[in-house]
Amino acid sequence: MDTGAEVNALDHSLTSQINFKTIKDIKVNSTTNSKRGQLLAEIPKLSIDGIEFDKTTAVFLDLSGLTTAFGCFPIHGLIGNNVMRKCNWQIDYQNIVVRVTDDFSKFK
Repeated sequence: MDTGAEVNALDHSLTSQINFKTIKDIKVNSTTNSKRGQLLAEIPKLSIDGIEFDKTTAVFLDLSGLTTAFGCFPIHGLIGNNVMRKCNWQIDYQNIVVRVTDDFSKFK
């Protein structure tokens, strides 16, 4: 499973719903060669399935295009490599479940 994101990517609609510290505003090139301002931020605490990640980095983007492209429920974020590499992931395709742990021995 690879989201392609170096850091967590969160939809800009979440800026009013979560606690974060602004690192800086950055300019990101888009496919139309225009530069868009994006907010790079530090998220004090992120919890996934009981595993807590302190001081992770995220960029706030408009992710509505992903929802349209995939034709699914709204996508509010992508887990980035900065979090994914710190734990073990198990994808159960048959039961449509993703499990995550910081202790590999917990997997069956």
